[in-house]
Amino acid sequence: LQDHIDAWQAGLDHLPTPIYLKDVGGRYLGCNTAFSQFVGTHRDQVIGQTLANLLPKDVAEAHRASDLEVMRQGGVLRVETDVCLPETGMRHIMLHKACVAAPDGGLRGIAGVLIDITERKELEARLTAAAERDPLTNAYNRRKFFQAGASAIELASENLSSTFAVAVIDIDHFKRVNDAYGHAAGDAVLVQFAQRLQTLMRETDYVVRWGGEEFI
Repeated sequence: LQDHIDAWQAGLDHLPTPIYLKDVGGRYLGCNTAFSQFVGTHRDQVIGQTLANLLPKDVAEAHRASDLEVMRQGGVLRVETDVCLPETGMRHIMLHKACVAAPDGGLRGIAGVLIDITERKELEARLTAAAERDPLTNAYNRRKFFQAGASAIELASENLSSTFAVAVIDIDHFKRVNDAYGHAAGDAVLVQFAQRLQTLMRETDYVVRWGGEEFI
């Protein structure tokens, strides 16, 4: 039996994905090396402990709440969250939790797998930015303007105290810059102009390049 257990443990330890098993009280019954590295300690110091002994109080309480939820509902619970790791800093993870049945039909505990999806989330963020930003000035583009405008109109229609304003701005005689100094200089002016507008905006405001030297 011990050889069988050791073989399973060795197999789990070769996986780069953190895996754990804990009882209904939240105490760890087992884990692989990747999980012990994830919480910043050795596996022997994880077994028998709870998250409250390993992670900050607010983080431990949030995970305990999701443990209780999956034990009540059964099945598999998927949670996305940000965590700060000792070696790599802030990471975004997908956490899968599932109930583990006992031989008598009761509940033995919870098994969990942590999947690092930081690179995927960063790629999604870059794709989103590319879809809604002007590549030259980094101001928002027309697509974002219509999305933000639709949201503002919906909010204003639901709440009469909610108001908003739209300012249409262009640079007078901008063609002269391109004619006299070239389009590279004109591009530099547009970038500086967009940056100047951004410094005057609140966090809830949007700076949009409508096209050419026109901004909203």
